[in-house]
Amino acid sequence: MKNLIEFINKISRFLDSCLILLAVSLLTFLIIRLDLNLKVLEIGLFIFTVLISFIVLFFEKIRNKLFYFGLGFSLFLLLMPLSHWFPSLVENNYGWGFIVWKFLISFIIYPVLIILYTVKSYVSKDKLLLSFLGFLLLIGFSWQLAEKIKFINKCEIKLSHPIILKTGDPLADLRLNPSIHPEALKREEKRLGLKEPLFKQFLLWLDGIFVKFDFGLTQQGESVLKAIAQPLRNTLILNILVLFFTWLISIPLGVWAAIHKNKWTDSLILNFSSISLMTPAFLLAIFILAFALKIGFGKIGGLTSANFTELNIFQQFFDLISHLILPIIILTFISVGGLIRQMRANFLDTLNEDYIKSARARGISENSIFWNHALQNSINPLITLLGFEFASLVSGAALTEMILAYPGIGALTLEAARKLDINLIMFNLLLGTVMLMFGSFLSDYLLSRIDPRTK
Repeated sequence: MKNLIEFINKISRFLDSCLILLAVSLLTFLIIRLDLNLKVLEIGLFIFTVLISFIVLFFEKIRNKLFYFGLGFSLFLLLMPLSHWFPSLVENNYGWGFIVWKFLISFIIYPVLIILYTVKSYVSKDKLLLSFLGFLLLIGFSWQLAEKIKFINKCEIKLSHPIILKTGDPLADLRLNPSIHPEALKREEKRLGLKEPLFKQFLLWLDGIFVKFDFGLTQQGESVLKAIAQPLRNTLILNILVLFFTWLISIPLGVWAAIHKNKWTDSLILNFSSISLMTPAFLLAIFILAFALKIGFGKIGGLTSANFTELNIFQQFFDLISHLILPIIILTFISVGGLIRQMRANFLDTLNEDYIKSARARGISENSIFWNHALQNSINPLITLLGFEFASLVSGAALTEMILAYPGIGALTLEAARKLDINLIMFNLLLGTVMLMFGSFLSDYLLSRIDPRTK
């Protein structure tokens, strides 16, 4: 048991990230697929639910008992066949690779995750996860009880005008597209489960994503993976370069400003960072676009020219750079301000540490103190911020991409949101969350390499 607890502590960040991924997916799905037709406000049920919640909040003994409800629920999840929720696990129209994957999910991945989460919650200080599951069960039981109490059922207000919130038919464009085969439309209807309750639709979406790796079709009838492949590549190229140049500029300027604190160079750098922080990206993009068109600097629209394949390798390289230079300048300028100030503040704090004073007392040169001692420790907080930067790699700078006609994922996501292309929106948000998780793990790894004390 001790070894299991140590193992869970090592992978705790991964388990938390999986829960965050699930919560973000559920919240996003509910917002996008919300279908509400409210004709009656059940005041009695609402008051009864609030009362139960306050009882749980103020009575510690009852709150502690919720843990056992959650423990029982986790046992129920462990013993319940997973195919009850994910119908693809019982389908037989796939190859051997899918059969092996179904076996791994049903008998290894799913049971192991349930056990790990249960043990993690059990050994935690307040058993938060299992207590939360127990609270959900208690609310569910209270609703069942409330339906049998006549007084509560009678406490309701009938609305003269129903509250209707509908996102519409997500397949409307596909139904109007004559090039879409009826079989493909039926497959997509079955995959989305449009006639099922909302939570069942979410489970079917998870079934398609994690079991069959099927992300569905866009409203133009194209595979989501195929539609997003090129814009994603373009955005990653742009934002990785922006991230590189942002750090390349921000770290030296932040250190230089800290070393020359209260001098004219410090004031100049701080003013530059202030302008960077205050300037809206879209406004800068419009200004630079007008300026570039006036003097003929850079190329607008696309990632490459129409005759790109006819150019030699050096011409292709310069053609690519000429298309990237304007968005790189804009996004780098917008990004450096905050990082410069963060680096300057960290470096100044580090220079006031006792070990720096001790190094100066021993006669170590200022340059050695700055670059060999202070820099390594002051950069640690920025490594943590690097994880958040990775989420922005795929979110893209939508307005900048649209103004400069850059074929990235940001503009594609805005267009998908405008058309309520749910498959495309869900994939983009899922991808952003996964990138944030990856960035978090990368930050942990880099911190452990730079500063062994963080292991």
